[in-house]
Amino acid sequence: MARIPTSERAYLRSLLEDQGLPLDRLTTEHGWALDEARIPWRLGQSLDSLLDSLTADQADALAEALRDDEMEEI
Repeated sequence: MARIPTSERAYLRSLLEDQGLPLDRLTTEHGWALDEARIPWRLGQSLDSLLDSLTADQADALAEALRDDEMEEI
C-alpha cells in the first residue's frame, strides 16, 4: 500500500518526466535528486517500489529537489 497519495505519486512522476528521467527503473541519472532529498535507493530499483516506500516528508523533499533543479534551468 502506498504511503503517499496517488496524486502525489503522479506529481512526482511528472516532475521526473520533466527532467527527462526514466520512469521504469532508477538509474544513476536519478541519483542527484534522490541523494539531495536524502532518500535511500539502489541502481535498477523499480521507480514504483521507490515511490511506494516514500513517506510524505521524503516525497516533499524529492519534489523540492526536482523543482529547484527546474528553476535553475530557466
